[in-house]
Amino acid sequence: MLLAHCMHCGWGYFQGMSDLGAIILSTLGAAQLPAAFWAFEGVLRDSEPNWSHEELRGVWMQARAVRAGLTVVDPALAAQFRALDPGGGSTEQPMPFLFQPLLLRLKREMSDYEQTRRLWEVCWAVGGLPFWLLVVVAYVRSQRAAVMRLPRKPSAMAELQQVFIRLVGTLDAAPLLRAARRLQAKRGVLD
Repeated sequence: MLLAHCMHCGWGYFQGMSDLGAIILSTLGAAQLPAAFWAFEGVLRDSEPNWSHEELRGVWMQARAVRAGLTVVDPALAAQFRALDPGGGSTEQPMPFLFQPLLLRLKREMSDYEQTRRLWEVCWAVGGLPFWLLVVVAYVRSQRAAVMRLPRKPSAMAELQQVFIRLVGTLDAAPLLRAARRLQAKRGVLD
């Protein structure tokens, strides 16, 4: 499937595409390989800015949108992030701990493939990228207490990274989706 993608699309292969392909293959099975290929292409097309441009700029665009959303829904948490990474608030690549969750659509953070499928399906059904970004805002806010406890010191970014690394393989879709729905009801979050 990955080889066919490389032949079909000019982007080539990027690290992490196999993670996305694994979800598709586990859903449709190897017997449905043609359908799995086109579903995989659809997933990549849905997140095209992440894969098809230099330096994966789509990921950083999403990180900036998440940062902006946090500023609206949780100014204190947004201020803590700025304090933990004073230079990060103005860079083109903010919140570097979000790179993998954004690139792989929280695939590694979900507790299993079924949770990943549920999350992706609802995000696509509810409205694609805008709702997906609300899910990521909810993901970040789920760690509010841990982030707010971090001391503002030079090693803060490494400690912040650890807060989110510990989530790999632990999350269920339903709480994130409920939190994202609540955020969706607020005005100005990602306008």
